[in-house]
Amino acid sequence: MHYYSAGNVKTDKLNILIIKIAKFTKKAQKQKIQDFIYKLNQMIKLDQFLKLVGVAATGGQAKLMILDGYVKVNGIVETRRGRKLVSGDRVSVEGKTYDVGEIIG
Repeated sequence: MHYYSAGNVKTDKLNILIIKIAKFTKKAQKQKIQDFIYKLNQMIKLDQFLKLVGVAATGGQAKLMILDGYVKVNGIVETRRGRKLVSGDRVSVEGKTYDVGEIIG
């Protein structure tokens, strides 16, 4: 950060303005990072979700269940194990339906 050092009123005001802008920018960046982390915490991959609810014991088992078409997301067969689930999605497998929002809430 560059500070002006002429020592007059104009440069003092300019230095104060620079400091205020820097603080505002840091706060805005921090908020963006917090929002991003919050969104990440509200999503989970389908294969991870199956392990979390105990339908699959391992990632390999979850992968096979998904690829074989045993898993539905919102009533539609899903074959992408990396599918990102969010609150409001419903996952059905083996006759049981799970509300993603209740699990990762």
